[in-house]
Amino acid sequence: MSEPTREADTERMTATLAGVLGNTTGVLLSNLDEMHAVQDFIVGRPLMTHERIDGIYDVTPVLLAQFPRLAEAEPPSLKRNTLAETMAACTVWVESVSRHSGYPMQVEVRRTPNGSSR
Repeated sequence: MSEPTREADTERMTATLAGVLGNTTGVLLSNLDEMHAVQDFIVGRPLMTHERIDGIYDVTPVLLAQFPRLAEAEPPSLKRNTLAETMAACTVWVESVSRHSGYPMQVEVRRTPNGSSR
């Protein structure tokens, strides 16, 4: 059994709740850069385009271990007439998840140097 990871060995980044939710739900709720930044950080390197879908599957368990109340978050139907309406619905939903889960709109994501969560 390996020794526990010391707190000093844990790397942290601030991410938007929308970027985290995008990875845990698979729904683009903000811009791709936010989702990709979370994936790249947890994996420990920039993912290539063809790795992004598998990246979601890799990072989701890590994120849900850190933010377990997000496991219950089901994105709403996003069928709207315009892009502006769709983005507004996403923003409202993310704010609702923040209120109900207690997680702020900006969260601290952690990873250990080997790319796993604690």
